Amino acid sequence: MKTECPHCKQHYEIEDQYNGQIVECTTCQKEFCVEPYVDTAIPHPPQVQTQITDKTSNTKFCLVLVAVIILVLSLLAVAVLFVQNISLKNQIVVLENDIKSHQQTIDELKFGPERLKAEAEAAVKEGNLEKAREIYENLFKRHPYKKADTEYTRSFDNIVQQIKNNEIRLAQQKAKQEAALLANIYKKYDYIQSITWYNTKRDCKYVTRPGLYGYPDEYYSIELYAGLHDNGTKLLRLRTRYYAYKSSRSWIFYDKIQIKGSNGKSVYIATEYPEKESEVENSLIQEWADNNVNDIDNELTEIAESDSIFVKFYGKYPYEFEMTAEQTAAFKEIIARYNSL
Repeated sequence: MKTECPHCKQHYEIEDQYNGQIVECTTCQKEFCVEPYVDTAIPHPPQVQTQITDKTSNTKFCLVLVAVIILVLSLLAVAVLFVQNISLKNQIVVLENDIKSHQQTIDELKFGPERLKAEAEAAVKEGNLEKAREIYENLFKRHPYKKADTEYTRSFDNIVQQIKNNEIRLAQQKAKQEAALLANIYKKYDYIQSITWYNTKRDCKYVTRPGLYGYPDEYYSIELYAGLHDNGTKLLRLRTRYYAYKSSRSWIFYDKIQIKGSNGKSVYIATEYPEKESEVENSLIQEWADNNVNDIDNELTEIAESDSIFVKFYGKYPYEFEMTAEQTAAFKEIIARYNSL
């Protein structure tokens, strides 16, 4: 049977069984319904016979086959994962049980009553009573039945008593140190400023020219004093002074003080006008300053740890000296008082 593609006019000679079926043209790739061809014109030259396949039926079959294969593979994958998941859960349960068993063994080795008691005794020998007490408290928490064991309770009570004795001894030492400090310090409350001031009772003059009747003709004074405000704020201040008879020396115009310890620690304090003051009364010359030194309290504390302390007044006529025993003691006592506030 002869037929023709209505789209591109390509002629075919095919079997009669394809009559009325939809096929695809091999030339233009378009589909058409096979019908017998009636040649009403000049006969065409013979054409090469071309095989035509049923595209629709083959495509549907392939799609169904692929879908079936994918479904089967998916079911197999789900089944494998399900089996693996059950196996993993079983393994996890086994491992958790093993961990619990091993942990119990470890805890018994590490936190057994005998082991903890030995650690507490070792801490006592090292002098660490607080650590020993904590170990015993942990022991009684893990092994409550040991509270009825006199050997354990006696050791624990002994440690607690030693700690109390040490606390009492430290409190007594602190009270003695406090009393020693206050022996040379007097305090005065300023109701206007709401501050308790602590001043030294010691003589803080460095005499360069002794005078008659025990009154010096010239001296340099340096004196720390501390304060505690009612709101808890601590204060640390430094008084410096130059005093002389006109006949001994004229003004020195000091504008800076240096304090240096024998341990190498050193600080500078500016003593310039208008904070600084001076006056002449009869034949007396006085220059003095009162400076806040809170910002260098750490440095002054380090200097107070020195065996010797040196001072230099800078000005038109600089002068330096080593603090007297009284000045040094006053310096250290006020620093100690300030740090204990």
